[in-house]
Amino acid sequence: MKMRYIGICVLICVLASNLVHGQRAEKLEIAAEQISELKNGTLLIKLNTQSVRIQHRLKSGQKKKAQKLIDEIEKEQNEIIQAFKEHYTFSDYYFFYSDSSHAVIVEQDYSLLFKEKNAKLDSIGSIDNPFILVLGIPPGYSTVDSYKFILHASDKEGIKPVSKFMPKVFGTQKKWTLFAKYDFDRSVKGIQNRLDFYHDEFLSDL
Repeated sequence: MKMRYIGICVLICVLASNLVHGQRAEKLEIAAEQISELKNGTLLIKLNTQSVRIQHRLKSGQKKKAQKLIDEIEKEQNEIIQAFKEHYTFSDYYFFYSDSSHAVIVEQDYSLLFKEKNAKLDSIGSIDNPFILVLGIPPGYSTVDSYKFILHASDKEGIKPVSKFMPKVFGTQKKWTLFAKYDFDRSVKGIQNRLDFYHDEFLSDL
């Protein structure tokens, strides 16, 4: 009776191990598909506008604080645009403002995309299920943490998580600093290097 019990336990462990291995292999395959789709597809980068905060300050008569925030946002946007222009070649990419998120992601109004500010693009063709890069606080992180770049997949219903085996959170802070100062050049270089690495690793496993 005891041997039979041990045999059943061993069988359950083997089946569970096979199941976990199968699930892992399936998720790795999904990750390989996604990073290949990104490589051959399009990355849309959302630029935060902080419109609500700016309008609140203006309506409450805080004009100097509103202008200070406008200047900070302009600087952040310009640095992100320049960093991608200089360091990102993994896939095609465009920018859009956070105020246009629903129109771009759900309604797929790609006339709102741009590569540089105030520079109108030629007509953009169809973009199938682009990936979305957002500057924000990842789930599970403290709200006191500095914003990080977060990678999402997307479809006609909106954004969705990428595979757990895909690189998805990218740091933005300067190296060796205790303060939340951004270094977007370093960050975008890191995005480029990690995507290249994972792409090569997944291809070698196929």
